[in-house]
Amino acid sequence: MKSDFSAITGKRVLLTGVSGQVGRAMERLLQKEPIELVTCSRSGGDLEIDLLSESSIRSISKSPPDLEQVGW
Repeated sequence: MKSDFSAITGKRVLLTGVSGQVGRAMERLLQKEPIELVTCSRSGGDLEIDLLSESSIRSISKSPPDLEQVGW
């Protein structure tokens, strides 16, 4: 089955949950596409963000990472 990711071609995509099984599978799939992929999870990825933690979200919103400096 071929996936159609034409709507995100050439875009920067933030993929959350990459430490889990579904997130890892999506990461492998999206790495094949012509996009800029930025990954995050509580315990890995390009950025560490705990979306269940209010303090983690506040920290990111007060001082957002410079995505231009994130290596992929």
